[in-house]
Amino acid sequence: PVGVARYRSKFTAVIIGLGVVVAALEGMGLGFILPIIQVTQGNADASGGLVGLFASVYEFLGVPFTLQYIIIGVGSILSVRYTCAFIIDWLTAKLQMDYVRHLRTEALKNALDSRISYFDTKGSDEMLNAIITQTQYAGNTIRKVRRIIELSLISLAYLLVAFALAPILMLVSVVVLGGFMYGIRHVLESGFSIGSKVAIANERVQESVQAGMQGIRDVKAFNLHTELFSDFR
Repeated sequence: PVGVARYRSKFTAVIIGLGVVVAALEGMGLGFILPIIQVTQGNADASGGLVGLFASVYEFLGVPFTLQYIIIGVGSILSVRYTCAFIIDWLTAKLQMDYVRHLRTEALKNALDSRISYFDTKGSDEMLNAIITQTQYAGNTIRKVRRIIELSLISLAYLLVAFALAPILMLVSVVVLGGFMYGIRHVLESGFSIGSKVAIANERVQESVQAGMQGIRDVKAFNLHTELFSDFR
């Protein structure tokens, strides 16, 4: 398919940029946990560390570093974060629809300009499936790629906050989770391998049913019911 970034580069740049903003705001909102706990317990040390960083920001803005204003800060950051997430979803949907429209237009234009022999070789059903169904799947790829980028950035923000709060615990968690992921992907059967088996099975089921329905006259004429149904099972 036509390159998405080349076709709608400005939307792609805005989506990625807002994704970075969302991840940063997510990390800031999560980072407020420590100041809230320390202020609530009455042992907040604003001289250094993460709490000191938040305290210096509040001092720069001229806002008292108290529990009430800390909670207001969390609410404000989360409000902006979810507003940006809504804008990302809207831009992604627009990019997806524009991309599908572009692919369908080009595919139909090329199909109408092609020779009849090409239809005889490929079949009209396959051409129709390519124009309507496959272009829709191509559009869904945009949303999935955007989701992967967003989750990766948010995960990075969580890791940075966890490292600032409890570096040893974070490293232990990374090792444990990494071990689980390695075991699932390499010790057990990978999702790609299982997905390939399912795809092949679905293809064989499709071929068996299609042979029975489109060749029903031959099936009845040569009494192939048992063999066909056995292949299907």
